[in-house]
Amino acid sequence: SRVTPSLPHSKMPSLTQLATSLWFIFSLLVAWPLLLLVQIPFFIAHKYLGHDPRRVWLGNIFRFFNALALWSNPFIRIRTKHDHRVPKKTQKVIVTSNHQSNLDPFVLSASLLPLETKYVGKGSLFSLPLGGWAMTLAGDIPIHFVSKSYTDMTTVKGSSRKCMETMASTLTG
Repeated sequence: SRVTPSLPHSKMPSLTQLATSLWFIFSLLVAWPLLLLVQIPFFIAHKYLGHDPRRVWLGNIFRFFNALALWSNPFIRIRTKHDHRVPKKTQKVIVTSNHQSNLDPFVLSASLLPLETKYVGKGSLFSLPLGGWAMTLAGDIPIHFVSKSYTDMTTVKGSSRKCMETMASTLTG
């Protein structure tokens, strides 16, 4: 399946690019505090009552609020081509994608809803207020890098192994 967001590119004036970015950031600043308010009772049920051991509900809530922030943006339209290739709800798959923009995880989330998804992300993202905390609650998987440089993809010793073990247990569990 190929997801094609209509994002501002060099053909659009920079004012539109700025408006798109500002709208999306504002949407996240509104959505993420609400998201955490909704996630907290589900996290309590997960932690203390044993409900939702794989954090499916926590993940779906996070993805839904991110999708709302994207869908509310009048400058972005998402089209999914080859819908028949999107996995069925009961299938377990690993989806990989190269980043074209920082919107990619949001576009992917919106396109794959209501599928249960877990994301592997740069470890430093998980410490960001609101969004990073929600990623942790959702059961997303951090991978830690030695350097902050884009070009150095060396991971902290054991980080890749823990990531792979978590993905394996998610796929088999």
